Amino acid sequence: MSECSVIDFDPEHLIGFDDMEEKYTKRVDVVKIGEFHKKQGPSYSYEVNGIIVMCGGIHRYWEGMGEAWMCIRNNYAGPSVLKVARDHLTFMINKNNFNRVQAITIPGGKWARTMKFLGFNLETYMRKFGPEGIDKALWSRIK
Repeated sequence: MSECSVIDFDPEHLIGFDDMEEKYTKRVDVVKIGEFHKKQGPSYSYEVNGIIVMCGGIHRYWEGMGEAWMCIRNNYAGPSVLKVARDHLTFMINKNNFNRVQAITIPGGKWARTMKFLGFNLETYMRKFGPEGIDKALWSRIK
């Protein structure tokens, strides 16, 4: 069994992620999104056997409050990777003195299971949210 390592996030780590490629067709856009994430707060990548399987971090909104972001490579990040990510998220929350970290996802399915595993609680559903106008779920992790 291979171990998951936490490494410094590089914006180019997002190249080839299925969810990123669906939204952003040009590689340059994916890297720009990664550069944005890196500037907003602590960000890390998770690697197994030299393959980046997940990237994530916390955007700092104001003192004690942030918003989590993550990209998971389909068919690579199972429970062992998510356990490392959950433990590292706890470390980031404590190290950076976040009292609240929230996340917005698509409602239900794999995201609901993932968010619960990472220690988040569902707060509400937001109808017709954002520029896409689709329903989203708001999750939070309170210290």
